[in-house]
Amino acid sequence: MKMNSGHRRPVLSAVLIAQDNESTIRRVIDNVARVVDEVVVVDGGSEDRTAEIAAEHQKCRVFHRAFDDFAQQKNYAIDQARGRWILLVDTDELLGQRSLQTLRWWIRLPFVRWYKLRTCHLVTEDDREQQVFSQRHYPDNHLRLFRNQPFFRYDTERGRVHESFPRKGRGFGICLPLHIFHYGYAMKSLDQRRQRIQLYDQIAGSPSAVNSMYLWEEDPGVTLIPPKESAPPDSLLNSERGSGRLGP
Repeated sequence: MKMNSGHRRPVLSAVLIAQDNESTIRRVIDNVARVVDEVVVVDGGSEDRTAEIAAEHQKCRVFHRAFDDFAQQKNYAIDQARGRWILLVDTDELLGQRSLQTLRWWIRLPFVRWYKLRTCHLVTEDDREQQVFSQRHYPDNHLRLFRNQPFFRYDTERGRVHESFPRKGRGFGICLPLHIFHYGYAMKSLDQRRQRIQLYDQIAGSPSAVNSMYLWEEDPGVTLIPPKESAPPDSLLNSERGSGRLGP
């Protein structure tokens, strides 16, 4: 575990869980480190160099915990964060330029406890990055930025895969017109995504209709459009397909 020097409490911590993500972890950390004070990475038992690569970054603190489910793993990661605010990202995501430029301004507002960010799901068509667009896929707002308070922990009984915070008691929050770019659809083939859905259903204990979003090619309501915001230049789409493993 690498610690930042000094004793001042960080303002903003990025938190992510990882496992066998050596092809993307460096770019994800480099991207989010442009706006946060520290990056907390919890490795679930990688068999590659994920943890080693993460530990090389001066802002990164790496912890190890065997993966059981998403909610408990992320709760453990949140517990390790020292910042007054926490930003959740995944190992197949990058922050958009406007997010990098403005997030620290938004967390200065004293009366806000949380923010939702929009998800822009990217795929490739004719060697161009395109956004998956439908009523289900966009804006796909998720609560990703919140004050580091005990309330903001995932319900481990109700959301072991598609985890969510309790609604009652959240306080005031804002849905921001800022983007997180998600590359997971493009980084895995259709068959790999079907296998991932089976894993998600197994962890959750029952099938979930939310998982069908991963099979965007089979959704008749989907169209591919240019991204709503210019995608980050450090795209993850040239990463090796199929990277990332969760569970034993």
